[in-house]
Amino acid sequence: DLGEVRHLVNQYRKELARIRLMKENLSTKSKQQLTESQTATIDEFVKYACKNLGIQNPPRNLTFSYDNDAAKEKRSFGYFDPNSNKIWVYVKNRNMADILRTLAHELVHYHQHITGVHGNGETGSPTENEANVRSAIMMRNFDYDHPDVFKLPPIE
Repeated sequence: DLGEVRHLVNQYRKELARIRLMKENLSTKSKQQLTESQTATIDEFVKYACKNLGIQNPPRNLTFSYDNDAAKEKRSFGYFDPNSNKIWVYVKNRNMADILRTLAHELVHYHQHITGVHGNGETGSPTENEANVRSAIMMRNFDYDHPDVFKLPPIE
């Protein structure tokens, strides 16, 4: 019902206000940051994804990284660490829609973790397949209300 949806939205807003959007840099020479507009888009998507997945307590540790070496080392654009409940997403030179899809994928893994569904992360495993499918569906549905996301320039 509408009252419950409003309550959940208010809960998400309170939780998301506590989420610190962080960056990882190996070098202090590099001072890249997400813009206010980019951060607002990500915040809006996190709210949407959490509502879609039924997550009442979003992860508090989201890291948006410009560290190319870390992405190469991880051989991934994102990961969820179940030990720390940390979600890490590589953002440099990537389109916002691609970043959000990675974030959605990792939020699915976060949801799997908090609901007791565990997997090994191997390609083709049930948990990876679920994360791939649900993140793709979320992006398509988010696009209906936010068509400009796919038109945003890459993050530098």
